[in-house]
Amino acid sequence: MNMSSVNLENLIVKFPQERDSILRLGNFISENIEKPSSKVFTLQRLYDLASPSTTLAFAQLLNELVDRGVIKKIVRVESPNLGGIGDFSSITEVPTTINDWRQDNTLIDVKPENISVLYQLIAR
Repeated sequence: MNMSSVNLENLIVKFPQERDSILRLGNFISENIEKPSSKVFTLQRLYDLASPSTTLAFAQLLNELVDRGVIKKIVRVESPNLGGIGDFSSITEVPTTINDWRQDNTLIDVKPENISVLYQLIAR
């Protein structure tokens, strides 16, 4: 998959100040798009990769990529010590309590420190 197949050139027109960031992100997407779809990336990993000029521009760029179906945003609830226990499409879907199936099916309160935002590349 090349950059034109995900229309990242259009993003350069929309965000000219982020041209280099978009190209870096485009190269990463092209190199990883056909890998197993279960692979997810942290917000920090993508930020470090893109190295944008501002966090606002980066947020806008990620929103565009989500809207275009290039990446999928995942809001994950993590067990306090054992990994993910629930994935949601948005923060508004996250319950206040959740069954921690990794830890004896204990019902836990969901706290901000138990939530992470991840992004998954969508194979085409």
